[in-house]
Formats: sequence, structure tokens, C-alpha cells
Amino acid sequence: MKTQLTCLSCALILAAACGQKQDFEYGDELDPATLGGSGATQTEGEATSTTQKTTKAGRSFQIVPVTQIIEATSSIPGWARSDLPFTGNPVTINQAVTDGQTPFNFSFDYPENNYQFLEAHLVIDTSRDNSDTEAIFVDGILSGRPPLNMVNTTSPKITDAVYYGSSATTPNTYFIDWSVAHYKQATRNSFDLLLSDLVKGTSHTDLSLLKDGALPVATGDDSPVFQAYLVIKGRTIASTDLDCVTSADYTFTNTFLHNDGNSTGVAPFQGTMGTPTVAATPGAVQAVEFYYDASLPRVETEQVTLDNASIRLTVKRSASGLSALVVNGRGAAEGLFVRTTATSAVETWDETASAAWQAFLTTNVPATGVATAVTVDLKAIFGATVTRSLLAQGKLNIAIAGNIGVVSAGATTGRGFGAPITGPELFVDGKYHTEVCTVPDDPTSPLGENGLTAESSESTIEEEQVVLNDGEAPVINSVQTAQITSNSATLVWLTDEPATSKVMYGISSPDQSSTPDTTISTFHQVELKGLTAYKYYKFQVVSADRFGNESRSEIQVFVTQR
Repeated sequence: MKTQLTCLSCALILAAACGQKQDFEYGDELDPATLGGSGATQTEGEATSTTQKTTKAGRSFQIVPVTQIIEATSSIPGWARSDLPFTGNPVTINQAVTDGQTPFNFSFDYPENNYQFLEAHLVIDTSRDNSDTEAIFVDGILSGRPPLNMVNTTSPKITDAVYYGSSATTPNTYFIDWSVAHYKQATRNSFDLLLSDLVKGTSHTDLSLLKDGALPVATGDDSPVFQAYLVIKGRTIASTDLDCVTSADYTFTNTFLHNDGNSTGVAPFQGTMGTPTVAATPGAVQAVEFYYDASLPRVETEQVTLDNASIRLTVKRSASGLSALVVNGRGAAEGLFVRTTATSAVETWDETASAAWQAFLTTNVPATGVATAVTVDLKAIFGATVTRSLLAQGKLNIAIAGNIGVVSAGATTGRGFGAPITGPELFVDGKYHTEVCTVPDDPTSPLGENGLTAESSESTIEEEQVVLNDGEAPVINSVQTAQITSNSATLVWLTDEPATSKVMYGISSPDQSSTPDTTISTFHQVELKGLTAYKYYKFQVVSADRFGNESRSEIQVFVTQR
């Protein structure tokens, strides 16, 4: 059965429904072009004179993000016991395992054309014990920290041994490092692993592992697999709405370990800033700060339902009315707390959350200086919608200030193999869904697996004819932001004729320029690097045809992650 693709994040600047193309419209003048305006729809007409453009007759096109989500099946078809990467007994998904292995497989159809691969994620609900000796095998590549006596060194399926303790010069411990840095031991967690990181130290790429439509995987030692998904992100170009259906609900669960310090570089309060390790004594202007590398599933935020988002911690409170809680710049304070001690990192004070914070303290934390274990329900304080949007920023920065201190042990800078830390833990779980869409078959598309196809880079598009300079600039269409991180962002767009690519961008105004790409094409992609975390950037895309006739989009905005 053909596996369909899912539209995971239709990130048009003016968000259209997932799987739907965004109509391109313009006003009385070509510059600036806009998305979703009130003018007439711009379509690519058939060339009839010397003023023709390079087009596909009678159709307008849009870039649409799509993602494939494939559920794992237990065991690997056609593999004998001697093929498996570990010597321990194999078990099935959702079965306990000790000194064994869990083999499973993904099978899917990789698009033949009209598709650009972006990234792939291996999402596994698993756990680790306190021995830190787990490892993972992915399509020939064995990495991690396995017990050496458990590795099946005679397996013909192991093509790259890049695990700790092997003879490889570049051991890859990404799988276990991710767990040590993020998750509590002996606890079920949803590991979101980038396939590109799991292949480091080898000559393989994430794309090379996916092209054959199969991905065999096995975890080894004491890592049970409760559920597993392969998530492949990409984009396509469509002239009509995609054929889509709503997926089933998927679940996720995480217990995140905290990190000491600040994830934004700006302290939210004046005065002494401490970590949970040293800040157990309450003080009037003292503040404790820590953060989590927490993230939501990679779908539209509105497609995520939070069943739980709470922090479990131990606190001491010496007096009533004098404390505040700030999460990613959003503050909740008791009535007597002096808000003027806050810095610009506190972006807003939420009065509804302030009342909820005060009620929580009054009910749960005695003002006696006695250490008390509590669970702060972020949904109850800030509401489900706000909490979800805070988690969507990529990191969760927490500050607790005033008459309250946080009890912890072990600096997180010392966290490593066999050295767990204790302290505030973040619990996040829930469910999500997305749209399942089919990539349209179009061998003449300018979009290939790595970006441009050879045909589009040479401008040999369907029905191309000799083009003379008509003095008209290219029409810019389907401007989108994609793959936004804390320090980078990718911009993509289309033009109705082959043209160059450039992006103007900046925090206060688009006064910086990307390096111009003089390759002419109808599909454009520019990556901006060296950006500042959690800033609003204004940008404007620029394209010029082969005669130098230039168009600029309207100025739009994206925000980097924390």
C-alpha cells in the first residue's frame, strides 16, 4: 500500500489551511507583491509574443510543506538472528527488555519527483537505566555506548561501527548523549532524534538511508521501545489544493531534566541570580533561574493537545505576598512583589496568572521556610493555550524571584554518564495529529530532492521559448519561512520566470543582505545564518530576471527560537 505524505506545517506567511495552496494576488502595481490580498489572482499565462515569460501554461503554483509519518513494525523482514546487531534476545515493540535488543522496521514510498527532502527524525518512546550502556543501530550504523560483549561483531548488516569502545576513530554517542542531557533515568520519554546526527562519523547521509524506502532499526541493552515513528519532512510544489485527510492522534510523553542558568542571555531580575543548587534561602530581590531544552512535536502548534505541563520542585518560602514566577518572559506575581526589580526580559505581567500563582502558593507552600515538594501546573497558572505557545518557543526559561528559594543538588554542568542530577523536573505529555496529503506527480517540477533540479537551474521549463527583455520584473509568489532555529532561518519562494535570489533582513529594518545567488530559477531558497535568538526579524525577498528587472516582496516578519 502506498504510504502518503503528511502536511505537517503549512507555514505560509498568511497561514492557509494545511494542504491548500495560497492564492497569489496583487494590487494595481507589481511591487510589492502580497500574499492573500484583495486584488485579482495572478496566474501564469501562456506566452504569445516576444514579451513572454517562462511559465507553465494556465496554472499558478505554490510551495507546500509536507511530512511523512511512518509507524514502525516489529522485527526486520528477511533478517536472520545472526543479522541482528546485538547478541541479546530480540523482543517486540512494547515488551520489556534486559540485556537484549528491540529490532523494528520502517517501510515507505519515497516520492519520485516534485519533492525536496529537508530532514528526518526518529521518534522513539523509550527509556534508559542508570548504567548508561544503551546503543542504537540504524540501517547499518551502530552508535552509542553498548556493553561490548553484547555487540554482534560478525553481523553482516553492521557497515559502520561508530559506537563508544569500537575501533572507530569517530565514536558517535549522540543517542545516549541526548538522553543524558534531556531525560530522567528509568522513565519513559519520547526521544526525537535527528537522523542526520545518527549518521555522523560515517560516509552516509540521512537522505542516502531513505532513498530505498526502508529503514531497519534496533535498540540494544536495556532500552524498551514503547512506540516508534519515522518522521520525514520535505516540501512540494502544487497548482491545486493537495488531497489530504486528518491523521490519527499520536501520543508523546517527556520528563525533562533542568539546566542551570539562562537560555536567553538576559537575566529577568535585578539583584542576585542563582541556580537551584545554591539558591535555597529566600531573599527579597534574589532570583533562581533554570531552563529546559523542551520541545513540542513538529506539527502546527494548534494540532497539539497538552494533557500535562508541570514542574515538580522543592521550594522554601519565608513570607507571603513577595514572590514571582516568570516563564519565557511571561510573569505571574503576588500582590506585594516589587515588579520594578524586573528587567526587560520580563515582557509582560499576566494578571490572571498572577492571581492563580498567589492562590497556588497560599494553598500549597507554607510561609515558614520549610522545604516543601510541590508540582506547579503551568496550565493552571497560564492556561493551556499560553503554555503550549511557550513550549513552542523551543526552550522553557524559568525564573522564581522574591521570598522563595528552590532546593536542588548537583550542578548540571557536572551531568554526564553515571552522574545524574536532581532538581526541578518538567513533565510534558499529550497528543497531536496532522494532515495526511499526497505529493502531486510532476516530472517537470523545478523542485528536486536537494532543492533545484538540473532542468530548473538551466531554465528549461515546460513550454520555454526565446525570451526578450520586456522590461517587466518577475512576479514573486508563495513566500515562506521554514526551518527556523535560534540562530538561522530559511526563506523559500517562487517566481513566474527564472530569476536570481536574495533576502534583505534585519531586526529593526531589512538593512542586511544575504549573499546574492545569481543562479536563475523559478524556485528560490536562501538560508540566513548568524541570527540572534528570540528576535523578531523583518525580511524582504528579492529576485531579478536575466535582464536585471528586479522585484521585491512586501516586508514580512519571522521570530527566531529561544
